[in-house]
Amino acid sequence: MSKHKTLFFLLLLVAIICLWQLGTCSLHNAENRWAAVAHGMYESGNIFIMQIGKQDYYDKPFLSYWLILLCSYVAGGVSEGSVRFPSALAGIIAVLLTYLLAARMLGKRVAWLSAGVFMTSLGFVHWARHGQVEMLNLLGIMAVIYIFLRCKEAASPGWLYVMATFMAVGSWLKGPLCYAVPGFAILVYSLAFKDWKWLSIGHVTAAGLFSLLLYFSPFVLAWQATGKWDALYMVYRENVLRLLEPFDHVKPLSYYIPSLPLNSLPWSILLPWVIWYLAQNWRTVAREVKQLLAISAGCLLFFALSSSRRHYYLIPLLPFVSIMFGVFLAALPDLSKKWQKSIACLWLVIGGVWLLALPVVLFVSQSFLAGMMETYGELEETSALHLAGLLTAWPVRLTAVVMAVAGMCLSIAAIQTLRRHVAPWHLPVFVATIYVAMFLAYGVITTQMDQLRGQREFIRTLVRHVPVEREIAIFTSDGQENTSMVFYLACYRQVKEYRTFCDIQIARQELAKNGGFLLTEDILPDETDWQKVDAQNYVKFKAVKGRKKDIWTLYRPR
Repeated sequence: MSKHKTLFFLLLLVAIICLWQLGTCSLHNAENRWAAVAHGMYESGNIFIMQIGKQDYYDKPFLSYWLILLCSYVAGGVSEGSVRFPSALAGIIAVLLTYLLAARMLGKRVAWLSAGVFMTSLGFVHWARHGQVEMLNLLGIMAVIYIFLRCKEAASPGWLYVMATFMAVGSWLKGPLCYAVPGFAILVYSLAFKDWKWLSIGHVTAAGLFSLLLYFSPFVLAWQATGKWDALYMVYRENVLRLLEPFDHVKPLSYYIPSLPLNSLPWSILLPWVIWYLAQNWRTVAREVKQLLAISAGCLLFFALSSSRRHYYLIPLLPFVSIMFGVFLAALPDLSKKWQKSIACLWLVIGGVWLLALPVVLFVSQSFLAGMMETYGELEETSALHLAGLLTAWPVRLTAVVMAVAGMCLSIAAIQTLRRHVAPWHLPVFVATIYVAMFLAYGVITTQMDQLRGQREFIRTLVRHVPVEREIAIFTSDGQENTSMVFYLACYRQVKEYRTFCDIQIARQELAKNGGFLLTEDILPDETDWQKVDAQNYVKFKAVKGRKKDIWTLYRPR
């Protein structure tokens, strides 16, 4: 296969897993914040004002919102797809860079396996299909390190200015991480290998000054447009202050121990084998592998310096960890029988589990499953029936059949390995089965289970009960904006003016004057003053043994 066909096939595979049904599921968790801010920019036409509803919200730099805005202009409006597309595109490019880096340093066989591991890791698939900044941040850091490793021995210093540009632009995504993380990685690499040939003081200084001017330019433009330095202060608060005096997410260093294995699932099951292989063969392992390990150590060192820790902070390490898995898998056919049989046993267990799941999914009835959930899951009868109906619907059953076929192929490969040795076609089968599993999990099952989150459908129902000229106010006990409701109200009802109340009596007095409606997820203290409108939604389950959960209800003053 030619180089161009190889890259096309790789891009096709990763595009399918990143883009399939991308905009089908409703927004959830922090995605709503990016959607609400981008929608505000889209409606106002001011790309320097970040707001959720009417409240200023300067939490991240501009670029991630601008990319959503650009996709929204192409799509004709802010939607689930336009919010997630930048992350998906960043994921596709990141896999391509991983392949190119591994191919250049370790050969095409390792490159294919590394790209396959990366694109089927839980952390990759989740964040590439999630409308936040994590995958974009990974791409920015990966691009800077790729440029360094590819060009560090180049005769011309022009690459330093290209790398400096990527550092500045990448730092518009999540603060100056595209300076700090690659900087630590390059420093550790240079110290470990005593490689300072790339360091030209004059050009590094000039490129650094150029990069800083470029980095601060949007903040200066924002100040000229708004008269405020809120966006720049946010960078200081979220990066410098968080590093020196962490104010949230304070965790011990041990918190990161399970974080990387969690993000690299299911491949992290192989982690003990990979660590033992590298330790046992350290003297003979390729110099390029040691270089990539030094780069990974530098990235990890930076994140370890701050006491503010989240598991997804380590996402930028995934490409380099995936290459380590690729190195091990590529070496597996040449390892001893003991190594191969231990891996074959693992494959056999995975394939057997998938095969055993088939009769359970195909033959368990909805009523039986609902009864089990009602008894042991403490769900209300209607909630149990609803959830059981989703789990026994045809998409789930079809998924079980496909998974069983993949499990059968994996089991056959495992049995052949136990009898003989790892054949060349076994490794692609192993990677392909994981690919199928991830595709079905996020392309089919997630879409099916999205019916349990009903905010989007609730707003569509709600707009049929409220005349356009009537005000919809939102009541929250803490007075904070609910980003998902703000976004979906703006999308489906074109609500440009609304109010948020945290005092129920004031809300009643104000809404009684203009005949407005109140949207709330809090239990109202005195429902005798309010009339419940026939628009109600339970976002997850209607009740858990009588305990209400995630209720959104519409009221009007009596």
